[in-house]
Amino acid sequence: MATIRDLLIHRTIHYIQPHQTVLEAAKYMVDCHVGAVPVLDGTTLVGIFSERDIMSKVVARQLDSQTTPVAEVMSTALRTVSPDSSSESHGHDAGPQRATPAGVRRQHAGGLPFAA
Repeated sequence: MATIRDLLIHRTIHYIQPHQTVLEAAKYMVDCHVGAVPVLDGTTLVGIFSERDIMSKVVARQLDSQTTPVAEVMSTALRTVSPDSSSESHGHDAGPQRATPAGVRRQHAGGLPFAA
């Protein structure tokens, strides 16, 4: 039975820092082809920043993406799993549309449900 660590060990995890602007983060997400990224303060996970955050917290509120720091609009209510958790037990809890960890591209053909 594969663990979350096994599935992600050779993958690049794309992340941002809380002081970065929304515009910097959005450009990075586009370049990395991801819809959400973990927000790390040093090595500590402090939030997640997603396309939904951009739309609901920046665009809808008419905030300036060039000056608004990610820390002001990121989501901080996080669900995390241990790297040693089994992939099978957590893949089904999240549902097929939520099975890719933030900052990891989904494999489109013949891949595992968690990563790519």
